Parts: sequence; C-alpha cells; structure tokens
Amino acid sequence: AQSGGFLVLQDSKGGAHFTFGFPLAQPSDAVESAVIPVAAARKVLLVENDTLVADALCYVLADAGFEVRCVHSGEAAIDEMLKDPHVDVLLTDVVLEGGLSGPEAAAQVLQHCPSARVVFMSGYAHDKLSAHDLGDASFLRKPFVLGDFLKLIDVAPQGDATISA
Repeated sequence: AQSGGFLVLQDSKGGAHFTFGFPLAQPSDAVESAVIPVAAARKVLLVENDTLVADALCYVLADAGFEVRCVHSGEAAIDEMLKDPHVDVLLTDVVLEGGLSGPEAAAQVLQHCPSARVVFMSGYAHDKLSAHDLGDASFLRKPFVLGDFLKLIDVAPQGDATISA
C-alpha cells in the first residue's frame, strides 16, 4: 500500500488465489540513460537496512559507474565515515531499524564530510515523515528509478527536488 500497489486474496475449495498489482515506475524525461560516464562517477555511501533492497541498489549504482559503499545501519555509516571520510552522496533510508534514524546518521556523517549531498529515500508518504528533520536534503520516494536518482545528484541543486516514482 505504501507504493500504491495492492494484494487480493481469494479463497476457494481448490486453494487460495493471489492477485498482486504494482504501479509502473516511469523514468524521468530529463535522463535518457541510466548509464553515466565514468568521468562523472561519484562515491556513494548507501545506508539501507533491508539487505535485499541494499544489494539491488548497490548493484544498480555500481553498474551505473558509482563507487558504492553499503552499510545497513546508521551506526555502521558513522563507522564507515571514520574509515574513509570522502563521500559525494549519502543515500539513506529515513527509517532505519535499531539505533540512529537516517536523518540522525546523516547529521553525524555531515560532520565528517560537510560537502556530501544527502538524499533520503523512503517508502512512506512524505507527510508521514514530518516527525523526522530532513533538513535541506533531497528526497526520493521508493520505489524509484535510477534516472530520478541521477537527476537529483547531477542536475538539481541540493534541497531543490522532491521526486516520487
């Protein structure tokens, strides 16, 4: 329901029948291709606690030419920044399990690398995120297409865009 999809369960004598509906994600008109030139490659720190989502995002971003470091918690993001403080883009889920939320982790990451662009992502509607201070960061609603992410970090000034896919 968060992403506009649906599930219908029909019970019958022969068993159960499931029908799934998923919204189509439309690529942004501003980005023709999901592949960026190697010269434009950036370092991305990805913070996503769902390992399947994290693995998929890491694969897609690396395939598009990004150098990706992937962690699964806000605390791990801080540890990663202490190892290597250079990151061009922090891409983090807003709601993380356990300790730090995405915005809390971002605030600490920015202490180590203040020039990093921050892009928050969430499957929840933007109005449900009002309890979190997103600052001047950009926001992507899950699910999103890679072209929208590329548009955010390569074209739009930080804080200027909210993209829903």
